[in-house]
Amino acid sequence: MDLATEIIVIAEKDIEQALWQSVRDNDNDKALAAYHKSRIKLVSLTNLSEAEERNRNRVLAYCLMRIDDALFSKGDAADAVNRTQEALSLAQRSEDEVQIARCQLTLGARLMNQGKIAEAEEHYRGILTTHMNSEDEDLIQVVGWTLITRGHLLNAKSLHDQALFVLLDAENRLKSIDNFAGIAAANELLVKVYSNLGWSEDAQKCRRMAIKYKEKAKREQR
Repeated sequence: MDLATEIIVIAEKDIEQALWQSVRDNDNDKALAAYHKSRIKLVSLTNLSEAEERNRNRVLAYCLMRIDDALFSKGDAADAVNRTQEALSLAQRSEDEVQIARCQLTLGARLMNQGKIAEAEEHYRGILTTHMNSEDEDLIQVVGWTLITRGHLLNAKSLHDQALFVLLDAENRLKSIDNFAGIAAANELLVKVYSNLGWSEDAQKCRRMAIKYKEKAKREQR
């Protein structure tokens, strides 16, 4: 492994480690410091081969996405769309379909936060149209989280039956890859949907499932 590739591999591991540590400790500032350190290392790489350039852009896109997520969690939403558009641009240059889909999902969420629902839906449709039947675990995860977001929209429109169908689909997909954080998120929203439908026992069951899987996600980093 040459030096550039080693730096890229280490940067990606450091980003992932910082992400899960922030989930456990709820410390976005510490995570941001780690992300920025990795970003500087990645940006500093020069004289890369085409393959190394694509790989660097893939990890850098992921790094910028994580930086945006931490800043957004701290309340810095004003520039979130620009940040995620930059990450998506890098992902597209990397030609990595997983990272492109991840950035599309994040950009859709940021657009939705600004009330640009139609633009957000374009990104969600793109993900689902392209990757709905993918057997790649990373893409199954992105599809699952995209369905959760769609469930949010349907529930907000009082289309509770449709929201339930979409969220159960999301939960099943995420269970198939043991994405515990996603299973927790799906169940948190299912609590609201079941409550809106008046199904209190189902809501209570999902509340317990959400707590269980959120703790499991922290322990197992999935």
